[in-house]
Amino acid sequence: MAKQVVIKIEEGSFELGFPVSLEFLQDGRIIARERKCPQLPPNPDFPRVYDQWRNIYTGLGNIYTESFPDFRVIETQEGQITHVSSLEDCQNATLTLESNVRNWFGQPIFGAITARIIGELKDGTPNESVRVIVDTSNDYLRKLSWDYWDLFEKPYFLPQAEFALLSQYDRPTKKLKQSIKILAIFGSDEGGLQLQQDRELIENLNKYGARITSIPARGNSLTPQELFDSLWLGNWDIIFYAGHSSGQTIHVDHALNLSIDLLREALRRNAPRVKLAIFNSCDGLGIAEYLADFNIPHLIVMREPVPDLVARRFLKYFLEEFTQGKPLHTSVREARKHIFMIHLPTLRVI
Repeated sequence: MAKQVVIKIEEGSFELGFPVSLEFLQDGRIIARERKCPQLPPNPDFPRVYDQWRNIYTGLGNIYTESFPDFRVIETQEGQITHVSSLEDCQNATLTLESNVRNWFGQPIFGAITARIIGELKDGTPNESVRVIVDTSNDYLRKLSWDYWDLFEKPYFLPQAEFALLSQYDRPTKKLKQSIKILAIFGSDEGGLQLQQDRELIENLNKYGARITSIPARGNSLTPQELFDSLWLGNWDIIFYAGHSSGQTIHVDHALNLSIDLLREALRRNAPRVKLAIFNSCDGLGIAEYLADFNIPHLIVMREPVPDLVARRFLKYFLEEFTQGKPLHTSVREARKHIFMIHLPTLRVI
């Protein structure tokens, strides 16, 4: 019995607040609606605080090392220092962002909405997974760390609550069984991405019974035709992409950017079989927005550029959990715990 609550936020602003409605589903069928919820309170500082964090974070570049030293990046223009970012700056900005979000979620209105959700869903399902979906087109709300809400943080509310963010949500989720089929796609490694290490990580999952098909072959460059044919012919449980992306474009190699819309027919053919798609690339929300129309149950994307080492560590821990049959939200939580020492608000489950 799969239960879901959809939190719809269709209007509003951080200056004035956001009207909210709730929709409750069981096994894909709407069982209740709540249209008279309290309006989410204003939080006018959030866009500025988030943008400040993002500018400092992206200024760090992709220079993490195994020991995560306190390094400093300096960008120059005609001999002048124009921007300086340090790991300490980023950590301070992260704490400021986290404080802003926690203070917002700590306002009584969120407690009132939590009470309505608990009142509808908790009876009879204390240990069952409940999917909580935020449905919004607001870019900043999509980037918000909803995980800080007590609804998710406090285990006595919904201990198995699973957060998601998307616009389609009517396909039930299933656990993966043995002999999982994974299509691993490796695009451009421009900028020093260590895709060879990503490939070894994915291919090592065969020890858990997974069957991995990697494209392109080692030493070759990926072509649009190979990508289309692999999506068209396969019967994949998981589709994994590592490389660069921007908007709804993936970087196939150093000289070719491919609109994901050119893969529409191949995706349409294979999507009903896919349980999970992972895009280990920067700016993944555009890809997720496009793929949501194909009703893939779970998407994992990076909403900001992520240091390759951080992304690889997360994927290692996540895939080891998920390919052994654990629920997706449990696997994500365990993987996050492993990379908590460099906790940065970039990962998004869709």
